[in-house]
Amino acid sequence: MVQLKPQVMVTLWNIERLGSFSAVARETGWSQPAISKQIRKCEAELKTTMVRRTPHGAELRPIGLILSRHGQLIDNRLTLARKDIEEYARHGASHIRLVALPSI
Repeated sequence: MVQLKPQVMVTLWNIERLGSFSAVARETGWSQPAISKQIRKCEAELKTTMVRRTPHGAELRPIGLILSRHGQLIDNRLTLARKDIEEYARHGASHIRLVALPSI
């Protein structure tokens, strides 16, 4: 069984959204070779091609598209988590509510 890495799926989402490895590198602060290596390693593990390079950038192949949808969901959840932390930092809380089953 292949171990899927969430970061690869988010990277695929960014490739789909931005259209090139270079654009993803600029936005994420990673180097373009690091992004390429990440994708090549995952492609080798899955034994399939996820990204096709074009003269105008990059295009996701079917498996890349499937995984990028998961990457989009992961990215959305991370964004919500960051917003929750920011909200907490702004307003704080004087207590934390814990919920537990009666059987505990």
